[in-house]
Amino acid sequence: MEVQVLSRKFIKPSTPTPNHLRIHKLSFFDQPAPPVHIPFLFFYPSDGISTANEKLQKLQKSLSDTLTLFHPQSGRYIKEELMVDCSDQGVEVFEAKVNVRLNELLSLLPKRLELLNHFVPWDIGLTVLPTTPMVAFQVTVFECGGLAICTLTSHVVSDGFARTAFINAWATASRLGIEEVVRPRFDLSSIFPPRDNIAREIVNIPPPKFSGSDFKVVTRVFLFDAAKIAELKDKLGGSGEERKPSRVEVVISVVWKALVLAARARNEGKLRNSVLALTFNLRGRTALPMPENLAGNFFIETPTKYEPEQNTTEPNHHLLLHLIRESVNTFLATFGKLSDSDEITSAAVNFLNQVRKFILDEEVDVHHFTSRCRFPLYDSDFGWGKPCLVTPACAPLEIVALMDTKCGTGIEAWVSLNETQMLELEKDPDISGLATYSCSTDGKFLW
Repeated sequence: MEVQVLSRKFIKPSTPTPNHLRIHKLSFFDQPAPPVHIPFLFFYPSDGISTANEKLQKLQKSLSDTLTLFHPQSGRYIKEELMVDCSDQGVEVFEAKVNVRLNELLSLLPKRLELLNHFVPWDIGLTVLPTTPMVAFQVTVFECGGLAICTLTSHVVSDGFARTAFINAWATASRLGIEEVVRPRFDLSSIFPPRDNIAREIVNIPPPKFSGSDFKVVTRVFLFDAAKIAELKDKLGGSGEERKPSRVEVVISVVWKALVLAARARNEGKLRNSVLALTFNLRGRTALPMPENLAGNFFIETPTKYEPEQNTTEPNHHLLLHLIRESVNTFLATFGKLSDSDEITSAAVNFLNQVRKFILDEEVDVHHFTSRCRFPLYDSDFGWGKPCLVTPACAPLEIVALMDTKCGTGIEAWVSLNETQMLELEKDPDISGLATYSCSTDGKFLW
């Protein structure tokens, strides 16, 4: 398979950004966000109506219109001033073609998941140059006329919720017109202004370690289908009035347990302290009234710690699930009662520092989890139907990302892990029996 880039250009807003919006100040919650670009990949079969060229033209026109509402996305990040210069320099768009049909790619992915990264315009890593676009796109045309659309968005100004809102706004503009797009709000910096003294408030940690010659990260996808999730819920469900665990909670407990035991293999068979660092969207989780369509970063990582010294037997799902639910309840109780922005910021600093102190502790394994479940990624219809598949790419650093299956009842666990530990993880009895990424040659996915 060969992906050939045919052109690269910058798409700018269809109308200039007004002077009063030219400076977009970062909020406090933007400041600790890692300076990486996050990819989402959307695959669309040919609709048999529009040509690839017609679709490309439509995508560019609607993107230009959408950027008038999402003005920071076409600006440039100025780190020293904690701002984005919304100077309409534009987003970078790559047009490409690939010498296979879409269904051929889908048949290759189960054994060659790394092929996904051929559809990403840049290598995934730290991006802090002042000339780096906030967003890049690659639109790749298959021999059958199908499309792959990759959106690569800077984490500096967008969390997962905001990235999804941008993608769906672009799709709506393409399908229905810009008048139908829900306008985003860029008010977070006025509610949570940046902190000049953040370096003294927040524990400093080294940049994330990316895959390289001395540290190879591999990605595997494990499927928890509806039947498996129902089985786990029944097995782990609470008694009496205690609510049953959510599908996300049971999947996290299974994967976390496998990670704890995989880490044991590299520590002479000894269990180590393990911390689950789970991200939570803060929208609607505080008592401070705020609009729902807030763009930017508004999330927090919360720690859940497993200590084998206090739990003499190896971890089990009930134990880890109990720890997870305690942390979730603590998070909800903490932020749910806060209606003052300074109090919310202080609570966020507390949670953030807990995670960062664990990262610096050489006796603790920290596993980062993020959930994109319930994100309306499969709603992204640009005018030729909804995607047949939405995926991230293979991450070059250790992280676990949860995604809904297309039907919405199952969960895909995208696990990126050190190659040696991945071999141990795949031996775990709760993991080894799971289906992995698979699809049929007609493009219909078999989960």
